Amino acid sequence: MQPALWLPIGLHFAWNFTHAGVFGVMLSGSGTPPQGLLSVTLSGPAALTGGTFGPEASLLALLVCLAPTILLVRRAARTGQIRHRPHRAKLPA
Repeated sequence: MQPALWLPIGLHFAWNFTHAGVFGVMLSGSGTPPQGLLSVTLSGPAALTGGTFGPEASLLALLVCLAPTILLVRRAARTGQIRHRPHRAKLPA
């Protein structure tokens, strides 16, 4: 079965739309924040707000993405969907 790309593409679109279209915060270090439905001002430590790069570079975004990644990798390992790379034969010196 081929992996479907529609899910990660849709999640990426939803992520960007929510940041820019709804909250009006910067995306990936763009210079000026876009006009969103809400007027949001991020303040606080750069580790939590993402600093000048925007919320995508924050620890919160890392945790939001890391949690499902761990769950999905564990599920794939349990169901045998992860294949180990074959070992290379050692060449004589």
